[in-house]
Amino acid sequence: MVLTPDNMISRPQETEKVLTTRKLADALGISESSIKRWADGGKIRAIRTPGGHRRIPLTEAVRFTRETDLEFVNPELIGLAPRLSSPQRADAEELFYAALVEGAEQDANALLISLFLEGRSVAELIDGPVSGTLARIGELWKHKGEGIYIEHRATEILLRILRRIYDLLPVPAADAPKAFGCAPAGDVYQVPTFAVAMVFREMRWQDTNFGPDVPWKVLALAVEQFKPGAVWLAISGRAEENLELGDPVREMTDLADRLAGWNGALYCGGRGLPAGLDSTSHSNIYRLHSMTRLAQTAGDQFSKLTKGGADDEA
Repeated sequence: MVLTPDNMISRPQETEKVLTTRKLADALGISESSIKRWADGGKIRAIRTPGGHRRIPLTEAVRFTRETDLEFVNPELIGLAPRLSSPQRADAEELFYAALVEGAEQDANALLISLFLEGRSVAELIDGPVSGTLARIGELWKHKGEGIYIEHRATEILLRILRRIYDLLPVPAADAPKAFGCAPAGDVYQVPTFAVAMVFREMRWQDTNFGPDVPWKVLALAVEQFKPGAVWLAISGRAEENLELGDPVREMTDLADRLAGWNGALYCGGRGLPAGLDSTSHSNIYRLHSMTRLAQTAGDQFSKLTKGGADDEA
C-alpha cells in the first residue's frame, strides 16, 4: 500500500469559500469602495472572476480583520457566529465552560470563534479557555454520575468548533514545509493532536493530522515517504494506563534520527510525555508544555527551512 495523507485520515477540503465585495462590506459595516480599494492596493487578497469581478476568500477576510482594527459587525451575513457583546467577551472563558457542560453548542461556538476573530491566536485559545475547560470537565466524573457523558459530549462539540476555526485559517502555500503528527498507538485522544495541527496551520505549515491511535511503524513509514520538516506527537495517554504505547522514548528517538537526515524536527508534548525523554541528547527533539511554546518553535523551524530557498533566489 502506498501511503498518502488522504488515505490515512479525513482532512478538510482545501477549497476556499469566497465573498463578494458587497457581502464583505456589509459584514464589516463599511463601504464597498473601501474593500475594492484595499483589494486593488494589495492589502487584502482578491480573486478576479472571468467577468472581472473581485472575490475575497473568507480565510483572507478573516486574516485581514484579525490583523487590523476592523471587526465583523454582522458576521452572520458570511456564515460566522453572531458577534458577542462586551460583557460576554469579558466573561467568555467562564461562559465557554458553562456552555460545554450544558451542551449548548451555539453558545460555545459563538464564544470561541469570537475570541479568535478578535485576534487571539490558536495557541492562546488552546492554552487558555480550551485547556482550562477540558481540565475542569475532566474532573466532573469524580463528583457527578453524569460526568462521563458530559465529558464525551463536550469533546464532540469542541472538535466541531475547532474544525470551524481550522477552516478559517489561511490555506498554506503549495511549497510550504510539511508537518505530520498524531497521537501514538494506544492513545485515543482526538483533541490534542488536532489542536497541534491547528497551530502548525496558523504558522503556515502544510499540516497533516493522522489522528489518534497511530502505530509507530505507520508514522515512521509516512515520515520516510514524505520527509516532513516537522513531526508532532500529542501524548495524552500515560504509558501505565495503556500497554500499547510500548517504549515511546525509543520510538521517538528513532523518529528524530530519521528527521535529522533532512533537518526535520520532532515536537512532543502532552500529559503522557515520558520522563525518560529528558535524558536524550537529540537537538531536534522539542519537549513542549504549551501551545504557545509550540507556535514559537514551529515558527523558528519554518523560517529555518524556508530561509535557504530565499537566499538561493537572492
